[in-house]
Amino acid sequence: MHHQILTAPAAKKKAEERFDVLLTDFGRRVAGMTVSRHQYAVIKVVQEITGLRLRETKELFNNLPVIVIVGASKSDVEEVLKKLERVGAKAKLVLRGLDRQR
Repeated sequence: MHHQILTAPAAKKKAEERFDVLLTDFGRRVAGMTVSRHQYAVIKVVQEITGLRLRETKELFNNLPVIVIVGASKSDVEEVLKKLERVGAKAKLVLRGLDRQR
């Protein structure tokens, strides 16, 4: 009987996993921020992440939930999630190509 070890392809598959960031809400205001300052802070972070102009970024917020990062590494996505959380936005990590969310 001949057996194959499948650990190498499994490791390769895990290394190739790509993720999206789904922005779901402006989120809660950060203590000490007015509503307009809060929205501005979230918009600035989304602009930094996406490279979009102000008008395009505002359009994203009119269509929530929206994916703001596509096909990034897990470490990059985690960094983006931290930035969004710092300004009170709500976002989720989504495994690329699958419907499940993490």
